[in-house]
Amino acid sequence: MYVNGEYGSGTTELFAALDPYLGIPDSFDDYNIQVYPNPAKDLVYITSDVKIQQIELINPEGRCVKHFNTNSNQLTLNVSDIAPGIYYLKSISSNQLTTKKLVIE
Repeated sequence: MYVNGEYGSGTTELFAALDPYLGIPDSFDDYNIQVYPNPAKDLVYITSDVKIQQIELINPEGRCVKHFNTNSNQLTLNVSDIAPGIYYLKSISSNQLTTKKLVIE
């Protein structure tokens, strides 16, 4: 999204890179979360600088299709039972939220 408008005597410009599916940025990578491989088929590995309490796998319609409770900074998720497509991994730590795009083949 790019907006350029003139207000009074000044000019205001706004630029934001939004994901076309949910209108959210691809990631808020405040605590260095790594998700691999991407695209994935069976297993997804997640590492982080902080302990992750929850992981949610969200489909493009915004529905949670899988939920994982954890308290670790290294995770292995089995996604072999998930239909191929584009998903979002939402990770929640004690004071952070991160969203990463994940393609499942």
